[in-house]
Amino acid sequence: MTAAQYGAIQQCPDFLCTVRNGSEGLVTPEVAHTYTYGLVLTPRMLRGFSATADYYSIEIQNGIGYYRAIDFLQTCANTGYDFFCGQLKRNADGTLFSNAGAATGYINQGYSNLGRTNARGFNFSANYDTRMGNWARFSTSYVATLQTAKGGDLGLPDTDFNVVGLFGPYAGQGYRRYQHNFRFTLSSPEAAQTQALVSVNWRHNSGLKNSRLDGNPIFGEDDPSVPDAYKYLPAYDVFDLSGSVTVSRALTLSLVVNNVLNRAAPVRPSPRSRRRSASTPRHRSMTRWAGLSISGRPWISRAVARHGGATGRAAMWKGKHDGSTTGRRRRIRQRVTSPRHGSRHRFHVRRALHWAGRRRSQRPLRGRAPPDCGDRARERVAARAPRG
Repeated sequence: MTAAQYGAIQQCPDFLCTVRNGSEGLVTPEVAHTYTYGLVLTPRMLRGFSATADYYSIEIQNGIGYYRAIDFLQTCANTGYDFFCGQLKRNADGTLFSNAGAATGYINQGYSNLGRTNARGFNFSANYDTRMGNWARFSTSYVATLQTAKGGDLGLPDTDFNVVGLFGPYAGQGYRRYQHNFRFTLSSPEAAQTQALVSVNWRHNSGLKNSRLDGNPIFGEDDPSVPDAYKYLPAYDVFDLSGSVTVSRALTLSLVVNNVLNRAAPVRPSPRSRRRSASTPRHRSMTRWAGLSISGRPWISRAVARHGGATGRAAMWKGKHDGSTTGRRRRIRQRVTSPRHGSRHRFHVRRALHWAGRRRSQRPLRGRAPPDCGDRARERVAARAPRG
């Protein structure tokens, strides 16, 4: 594009320029260098405490990435480097639209080597568990991430960038510098008849700012006409509450309350639409909600065994739950749904349930097997029967 054409080039129809996908031979192999260092602490003077710290460093030379047409266009406008401006194949009059198959009049889009990319940071975790007399246990856990570098360069001089703590161009929805989950749990001791616990979780996320405020020419210049409220995402904290009570061996009640204080999600208004927006997953994790759940394990009541029809249905349900074979369920159904009642009927029901049950730790049957259990079952019972 010549100096005379600057500012006088015809715009693309409907502002939609021609885009052509393909790398055009720009992709070469990438090479990665990865280093990790870790430290684990379990001091003897503080029982129940452990802590870990990990450092990671990942650097990729000639990293392969996907360049959109808008990336080439904006980076060319911000830096003026020939590599990016060369992906704009203009016509003789400077326009960027053409018909299919034309040699000019389009913007390249596709995979290419992005130069050097890197990521560095720390991961921390700590756990502590102790008894508080004979009435409770206290435990806490801490998991955190401290990101120090996320960026690289564009394979050209003076193109280094780091997007930690930024959002916007080259940073997308943002890379927070620090995040943690800090949980405190108070529970009843293991010997207690009724098991219960209460847990509080503290989530923290550091703030972000628009990458155009960083001063790096790759990101572009700041627009003074845009209000500051559009350029910052403040840090925020969220508190979650959960608890559970084990009423019996077969029944547990659980309650979860997310975002107890109903902390509003930090969102960034769009400068063009002047409307507040936020990504769906992050916005949902910030919404306050509560849930109550009841969990338990199935069982067959002894009182039901006094009625033939109800016993038959319960026996068939237990056979399905325990993973018994179809033949055994059919034999049990034929036996327990018979019109006979009385002690003999209940005796066969209990023995049939024993054969269909999954507990192998029960005492083996001795004596005579039910007549509908099959030849192999009768042989096993006969072998276990006391001799002589």
